[in-house]
Amino acid sequence: MRAGAHEEAAHMSARGEAACDLALVRGAPEAALLELQGVVGEQRGSSCRRLYLSGMASLRMGQVAAAEVAFRTGRARARRMQTALVESAFLGALGNCARARRQHLHARMFYQRALEHKRRELGRRHPSTALTLSGIGTTWRCEGAYRRALGWYMHALNALDGLSGAEQLEASIVMNIGRSQRMLGRPALARAYLERALTLRRRVGATPAQRAGLHFELALALADEQPRRAAQLAEMAARIYDEYRHRRPEQRRAIHAWLAAHRSRFDDSTQA
Repeated sequence: MRAGAHEEAAHMSARGEAACDLALVRGAPEAALLELQGVVGEQRGSSCRRLYLSGMASLRMGQVAAAEVAFRTGRARARRMQTALVESAFLGALGNCARARRQHLHARMFYQRALEHKRRELGRRHPSTALTLSGIGTTWRCEGAYRRALGWYMHALNALDGLSGAEQLEASIVMNIGRSQRMLGRPALARAYLERALTLRRRVGATPAQRAGLHFELALALADEQPRRAAQLAEMAARIYDEYRHRRPEQRRAIHAWLAAHRSRFDDSTQA
């Protein structure tokens, strides 16, 4: 498996592109795992939690097979304990593994099962429900089905309507809406959503990879209308990736290649 796919899996959080670390979202199933000891007994609850966190650690290191073993074992235990919310956490994690393998159909199957549990246990308007809706959208986006992806992302955003404490997730969803709008040839709508995501990121904070990814995505949306600002944003993203070059080598190369290909147009806009 390529390193880029490993990195994509590691940043599925309210990142990201993705939602790997469910604990970042207030009220997500990971929180249920932490409380499970008080519900089903310390030994059994601790066992589920260890399996979940062990699987997450393996996934972040690109060890997808090891992560799947931990998540499948945890799901089986959650089913035996009849704890649907905890099972949904393992289902979502298995969906993340399938995404890391670029098996998007299988990922959707896991996410759909997790969504059924979450809607029943948590309701339709909840950060964890939104997280899974966004994950389904990302599987469609990765397959190039941007219109379908956009629909799922809008459902995810609606699931956060009126809720507080999930700004990280909201920023990720809004960014993916902007990205999908750009791929559908709607630059004005893309810019509006990406600017909104940038405002959210500045307010709640972001990892270097999140900042760089958003800067470059906005640069792509602005390239025709505001080439000078697009160049500035892309160069900011490039500097971040240069500093963390061991983390996202493919993205770093892509940004530098894009800047090189558009340098003459950016220089002309600066002179003008």
